[in-house]
Amino acid sequence: MKVITLCGSTKFKKEFEQANRYLTLKGNIVFSLAFFEQSEGIEITREQAEITLQG
Repeated sequence: MKVITLCGSTKFKKEFEQANRYLTLKGNIVFSLAFFEQSEGIEITREQAEITLQG
């Protein structure tokens, strides 16, 4: 078992979901995005964007 972090552009929701599913079913722990603002048209404030970068 590995711990894997998926990162990249939020416009690739389908690809994130496929990779997450595949890797999870292989027995890995997967960290991924909480939501996909670009592909789902969610608008976040500048403050919210800065908070996510501080993590």
